Parts: sequence; C-alpha cells; structure tokens
Amino acid sequence: MNFSFDRPYAFFGLLFVIPAFAYTMYRCHRLVVDLGGFYNARPAEADCALQKFRHKILIRSICSAAAWVMLVCAYAGFSWGAASVPVQKGGHAVSFVFDISWSMNAPDAPGGLTRLDASARYADMLLDHMGEESVSVILVKGDGIIAVPLTEDKETVRLLLRNLSPAMMSAAGSSLGKGIRVAVRSFPQNLSQFEYIWVFTDGDETDGQLSGALADAAKYGIPVTLIGFGAENETEILAGDGKTKVKTALRASSMKKTAAAAARTAGIQLHIGKIPPVQYIDATEAGSAIRILQPLTGDSMQSGRQEAGLAYETRKVRHQGIFIGLSLLLFVTGFLFSEFNFAAVYGRIAGRKKAAKTIHAAILCAVSVFFTACSVNMQDSKRILQSTWAWQQKNYRSAVAGFLQTEENAAARGDRTIQQYALYGLAATYMMQGEDEAALKHFDAVALNAPGQIRFSAYYNAGIIADRSGNYQKAAYYFRQALLQDSKSIDAKINLELSMKQQETKQTQSEQQESQSIPENTDTASSMEKAVFSRIQENEQKQWKNQQSDQKSSSGIDY
Repeated sequence: MNFSFDRPYAFFGLLFVIPAFAYTMYRCHRLVVDLGGFYNARPAEADCALQKFRHKILIRSICSAAAWVMLVCAYAGFSWGAASVPVQKGGHAVSFVFDISWSMNAPDAPGGLTRLDASARYADMLLDHMGEESVSVILVKGDGIIAVPLTEDKETVRLLLRNLSPAMMSAAGSSLGKGIRVAVRSFPQNLSQFEYIWVFTDGDETDGQLSGALADAAKYGIPVTLIGFGAENETEILAGDGKTKVKTALRASSMKKTAAAAARTAGIQLHIGKIPPVQYIDATEAGSAIRILQPLTGDSMQSGRQEAGLAYETRKVRHQGIFIGLSLLLFVTGFLFSEFNFAAVYGRIAGRKKAAKTIHAAILCAVSVFFTACSVNMQDSKRILQSTWAWQQKNYRSAVAGFLQTEENAAARGDRTIQQYALYGLAATYMMQGEDEAALKHFDAVALNAPGQIRFSAYYNAGIIADRSGNYQKAAYYFRQALLQDSKSIDAKINLELSMKQQETKQTQSEQQESQSIPENTDTASSMEKAVFSRIQENEQKQWKNQQSDQKSSSGIDY
C-alpha cells in the first residue's frame, strides 16, 4: 500500500509539539512546587493530591500533543489506496517520447536509416494523419525532459524532429521509465482530453524502470504504446565516448513481455473503446500506423474527429476525515481525564449497592431494547454491505437481488435512510449492466432529503447516462444539480461545460440542416417556372406558325 501526501511541508508543524510539551511540563512542576507549601499540615494528603495533579496534566498534555499530530496529518493530505472514478472527456492529447540514447544511432532501420532518423520520420508521418490533437514531446536518455510542452502547433514539433540527436542530452544510459513518468507529468491535472503516450524506442534500457513506469501510467488512466525501431539482430555501434564499441538490437521480445505484464497488472478498461493500457507495435509491421492512430480517429478513420466519452481514472483516496476524528477524540479524552474524577464517581456508585444494581439493570434493559430495535436495521445494513461487495466483484445479479430486497424491506418499514442507499446501489448496478433507462429511473427516485453524497452521486451518474443517450440539455441539468450538492467537484464542472458545448453544437447543426432545406424548395419553384415558360413558348410558336400559314394562303390568292 503506497502512502502519499498532498502537502508534505505540513509536517514542519510537528516541531511545535516538543517545545509546547516541555513548557507545559515545566509549568506543571513550578505549580506543584508552589502548591506544596499549602499542605504542610498534612504531608501525606499533599503528596497524594500533587501526584494526582501531575498525572492529570501529563495525560492531558499527551492527548493534546497527539491531537495536534492528527491535525497536522489531516492537513498534510494523507492518502492511500486507489479508486476508479468515471470521468467524461472529449478530444485527444498525445505525448511523443523519443529515446535518443546512443543505441538509436544504429543504422539497421529500413532504407539504411538510423533508428532515430526512422523514428523521426515515422512520427512526422503520424502528425500528417492527426487532426487538432494536442501534442507534447519528451526526450529521454539517462533522464527525461519536456522538450515541447503540450501544444497544437505541429510545426514546432516537426522542427524538433528534424534535429533529434543523442547530443541533445548529456545524461548517460537509457531510462525509458523516467521518460514515461515525465510524459505523465506533462499532462495538466484535470485535463478534459483523452491522454495517450507513444514511445519511440528500440527497448534497449539500462535501469529496468520501464515496468514500474507503465504501471504508474495505467493508474492515471493513460494508455502507453511502445513503438519498436531497428532489427533484432545485433549491430555494433560506438558508445557515447566515441571509442568503445558495443552491440545493440531491437529488444522486441522484452518489450512485449513487459507490455503484457503491465496490461495484466492494470486490469482496468481505460477508455470506452477498449483500448489496452499497454501495447507493443513494431514500426515495420503492415498497418502499424493505423493501429496507433485508431484511438484518435475511431472506426470512421476521419482525421481530426474528436468525440466525448467516458473514461475511468484511478485516483488516490484521501483520508483526512479519519485524522480529524482521531484528533477530536484525543482532545475530548484528555479533557475528560483531567477534569473528572472517575474514581470518586465509581466509589459513590459502589457504596450504594442497591443503586448500582438498579443502574446495571437499567443499562442491560437499554442495551437489550437497542439491539432488539436495531436488529432489523443491522440486517439491512449488512445486506447493503454484502451487495456492495458483490458489485465490486462484478457479480451484478447478486447485487441487484440484495439491493432490491433491502429497498422493499426499508419501504415497508418506513426507513427512508436505508431505502435511499438501496435505491442508489440498485441504480449503480443497473448502470454497470448497461440498463441506462432502469438506472436513470432509480436515480430519479432518490429523495431530496437523502444524504448529500447520495444525491450528488445520483445526479452525477444520471448526467453521464443522459450524455450517453445524446440528451445534452438534460445532462447539463443533472450536472448542475450535482454541483449544488458539491460545488467543489471538478469532474462535475468539466462534464457540465462539455454537455453545454455539445448542446450548442447540436443546435448549430440542426439550424444548418434547416437552412440547407431552403435551396431545395427554390429549385422546385424554379423548375415549375421553367415548365410554365416553356409552355408559353410552345403556344407562341404554334400561334406564329398559324399566322404564317394564313399569309401563305392569302398570297396565293393574290397571285
């Protein structure tokens, strides 16, 4: 389990614990010394009272220090574990990672080119078939650097491709893993585009960090494509010192094994189009460019097509609430142990056996009543947990049965809280099964007085379903309602903007179609006018011919 912190500098706040604790103990000692003179008449009682006072101050100081430590940890942003979060995205962003180590100078690419020259030409060809995608360039050797930040200016990228050389970096070795990690960081956080990483390399790395970097990219929901250049037969080249001769080759088999292992470890579907999280493609294979460009162009193979869709990103799970709760608990514990004399209270109760028996009997009765009244609620809560676990295991049939039974029991009993959780779980299960209509019906059934997180999740997922069906106006409404429940949700804001933009695009297209129907009516009217005019001309010609025949007959008589 990996632990991480959002604000590691917050741990400097722990330095205040030591001086504060030392000062408290010093003040306690001075106070005990000053109070000692008041108990000269009864030294035994004085020692007992002062000893109890020391213990109370010590317990309260320890609890206060521990509460402060918990607050510091909460502010530091402790997070561990991961969760897959659905995010709606549109458009594409690609990071080109070029291996410029000395092994890429081997002249074993087709046409007598070096591997580096072949990778540059191949990348330039890919740029010709890309549309309005954003592109960044990462150079990797012994380390990785961002040569071109994310941009839509393809000419800047082409200018760099014409000048690729191992001399552009002084770091020795070849670390593909560092280059991939830099590529992941090159994408801005909360980017509303689908992200991809293309690595142009021969796979001849020197530090073995590739596998770990591929796993990290998969956690962020970024598919990686390894594109191999060179021949698998050994080729002799000069090392970076210009003297040492070394042998290098295309490590295709190694990259295939690494890609397959990383894909199995990821175990998640990153995008709608069932794109593998990691894949290896040989640049010399027929149709290799089509396989690489397929996620960008889709099935239609139209360059520049960018459609919105749903992606799953693995994000860290933050646990600030646990530390805040522990801090409050420690603070209250220290206050109780320092202000209340539990021994005296217990002594009074023990001195009154009859009262003690009465209190014990009352406690037992209260506990029995509590468990009798809550037994049904506990069973329903247990069934919800079991159904949620079945949902996590993709056993949707069992999950639907559990949520349905819990919802019916809660509705019959009038337990609105349990019913709302069961409704949401049922809707989420239908959504995962692709039954969007049933899922939307149950999301809409979530009451307005349901817990805030349930309402937010219901509106958010209902917006995703509406967007899938092409009802962007309704999707925008649901995302607005989700933001009313949680105004800090970045995903809901991004999805709201995308839905509004798609609705505007849809309206514009409908207006264009209506305007295109007008010329068709004009053509029909013009064809009718032509028919009328041709009819008039025929009548005029017949009338003219009749006049000519009359003139000829009259001229014959005159003659």
